Amino acid sequence: MKSNSKILALLFCASLAYMTGFAQQKTVSYLEYNRVNPTGWLSDMLDNQSKNYTGNLVNVGFPFNQGGWGSNPFMRTKKGVSYGFWVPYEQTAYYYDGMLRCGLICNDSTLLAPSRAAIYNSINQAKNNNGVIGAEISIGEMRRWPHAVFFRAFMAEYESTYNPIVLEALEQHYHNDTVKFVDRDLCNIEILTWLYHTTGDNFYKQKVLSYEDAIFKEGLEPIIQDFASDKRQEVHAVTFYEFLKIPICYYELTGKRKYIDMVRNAFSKADKYSMLPDGITSGEEGLSGNTSINTHEMCNVIDYMWTCSYMLRLTQEVEWSERIERALFNAGLGGITKNFDAHQYYSAPNQIACAEHSSIVSTYTTSRMSYRQIHRPPCCTGNLNRMLPIYAGSQWLSDGEKNIYKMLYGAGKAQFKLSGQDVELEEQSNYPFGNTILLTVAKGSGRFTLHLNIPTWSVSPEVKVNGATQKNVISGQVYAISREFKQGDKIEISLPKKAQFKRWNYESMVVNYGPLLFALPVQGTKEQIDVLTPKLQAKSYKGYEMVATSTWNYILGVNDEADSNLKVIERELKEGENPWNSLSSPIEIVVPAFKDNAWTPEYKKTTTSSGDEIYSMVTPKIPARGAMIYALNGLKPQAITLVPYGRTLLRISMFPFWKQGYISPEILATDTKN
Repeated sequence: MKSNSKILALLFCASLAYMTGFAQQKTVSYLEYNRVNPTGWLSDMLDNQSKNYTGNLVNVGFPFNQGGWGSNPFMRTKKGVSYGFWVPYEQTAYYYDGMLRCGLICNDSTLLAPSRAAIYNSINQAKNNNGVIGAEISIGEMRRWPHAVFFRAFMAEYESTYNPIVLEALEQHYHNDTVKFVDRDLCNIEILTWLYHTTGDNFYKQKVLSYEDAIFKEGLEPIIQDFASDKRQEVHAVTFYEFLKIPICYYELTGKRKYIDMVRNAFSKADKYSMLPDGITSGEEGLSGNTSINTHEMCNVIDYMWTCSYMLRLTQEVEWSERIERALFNAGLGGITKNFDAHQYYSAPNQIACAEHSSIVSTYTTSRMSYRQIHRPPCCTGNLNRMLPIYAGSQWLSDGEKNIYKMLYGAGKAQFKLSGQDVELEEQSNYPFGNTILLTVAKGSGRFTLHLNIPTWSVSPEVKVNGATQKNVISGQVYAISREFKQGDKIEISLPKKAQFKRWNYESMVVNYGPLLFALPVQGTKEQIDVLTPKLQAKSYKGYEMVATSTWNYILGVNDEADSNLKVIERELKEGENPWNSLSSPIEIVVPAFKDNAWTPEYKKTTTSSGDEIYSMVTPKIPARGAMIYALNGLKPQAITLVPYGRTLLRISMFPFWKQGYISPEILATDTKN
């Protein structure tokens, strides 16, 4: 009877899993940040971030120079009651999370010390508030949203050190805090879900589930409800991507398929209406269109990557790897100076002027498209510190037993514990430059399965193990190698790619090569300026004035997407060369184009704080297609050279195009650089 009862129980569980659409998956997680050791260009960029950006903000500007969490510097008074204003807490929370993760990856004590001080000082301060961290943020909107951001740093710290003080502090906070979640406070569900997975304590699961009906049935947060609909969502872009993690958490806790379907649907809608060719949806501050004059916040890049990393961990699907890498290689790196000392608040696929009054979008201030050390408000300035660490930390996943997943590529080493055995894998590559990736078992041995991301854009991909070609390697799928691995084993991954034209909405054409978007690099002025400082800081911070001086107004001589009339020029990277800031590009694509003298800059009138009226150059939209009938009449095409988008500051990547018939290969050989 007992055995029959067990069989019935198993059958019941199986039928329940079928009805809910949930199949129990292997639990996989990202490798701890201090077990990931990048080399190559990623290491170089992280070093630039550490020295020129993350390590400097604490000395440069408000709110990063105020101490932050634990010292309570952001206090206001309302009707005689003192409270912490949530905005600077959010901004510094981004900063400390990025600083800690960067410090863990780089083993940089100058970053670890201040970020850990913020964590542990806040824990000590909470002892005066019944264990509630940041209890003073207790009046007004988003009373607990900054906590969801800050506690990500706690998660990274605990996963890297297993310090029980950190875990106990989070547990005390959520057991004793009585604030009900509304608006972005609901993002604490992300932390509660992590606590449930980490501790196994059902309290955290039940706390999340207590909000389930209110969120998905009673309309507590309409943005989340609308993820499942066909409705176009023109909502705050950062909130959109932060909220997308919430149904992911409910899927993890309940197994209800509707929640993961909801997330996929929301991504699909955003792609349809708002996706720009550099891999990020527009956000000005809300989700917007997909034209050549739409822009996105730097915050959108990071929050998009973070949410995609959750989907990647959950599904181990190629789609989420590709979303992350396109966002970083194009929109992310295209929005910073290449030594990583300044960034844009708004960034765009086409930009010929990035000065103090040249913003295409006039939300809040006109300076948001300029490259600055700090922007106002400094949410993007804080959040940017997380961008490269998110990519580095999302490269490897493991179940800690018999499965390793290589989902993003980048040179470096990673250390694993598999069923108690120490294994170290090393990647040698210049990815996304070049076609070959070499993985080596640097230390250890054992039987495990290595899962490899094979991108959808790869043409005739190939995998070799110790020189032996493997079968059934298919683009867009994860390829699994199960064997007894030993030290010295080599896995060679070949991912050839093809340059392609792609039509973007009705009016424009772009050029892709693997995960890289290509752009015409526009030469211009780059004058460093001192930006006026808030009264809370003693010294100024830097910014740059950039305005185009080279020719940029080209129309591609392209028939349609199927046109192959282009030329790819690649060279080998030198040892130690950073492909994003080297003097010459490691990849160039030569395409035929026509100069359109009718496509000219636009100028916007701005009234300055002193009352002066000035006219500033702004990037114009691309010309209407019908006008090209006359604009190109009698013109002969010339060759122009495009480079990876992430190498550019000023650029054109969304081109007008016009059917011109056959253009001879000789034109492509007469490359005209600008």
